[in-house]
Amino acid sequence: MKAGIEKISRSAVIWQLLAFAAVVIPHLVWLPVWVMLICCACIAARLMIHTGRWSFPHWSLRLLLVMGAAAGLLVSFNRDASLNAMVALLIVGLALKLLEIYRRRDALVLLYVAFFVAATTFLFEQGMGPH
Repeated sequence: MKAGIEKISRSAVIWQLLAFAAVVIPHLVWLPVWVMLICCACIAARLMIHTGRWSFPHWSLRLLLVMGAAAGLLVSFNRDASLNAMVALLIVGLALKLLEIYRRRDALVLLYVAFFVAATTFLFEQGMGPH
């Protein structure tokens, strides 16, 4: 198999979910409640996919989720292109990416964006821990 095309292991999915939670938790103090709910729902859906109870969502459902999230961000941040709005957009995108991790390449994209979300923590606070 070519590099980047092979499926990821089941343990890698768990590690990615833990990494996602670790980078989002510091942002919970300022994120809108609905963004936190989307994050939790995406983790739960990914666990259901991981255990084989659900299949991956159809592209039309993913498109609907992206459009709904974009509308929610526009309403929540009043069309203000502030730092909070941009980081919230990044976090929502990261959460929705959980629903399509199938191959190694998808997992790498998720981890690279998670590194970026972790770095944005320092834009709001001097440390990663709660204040």
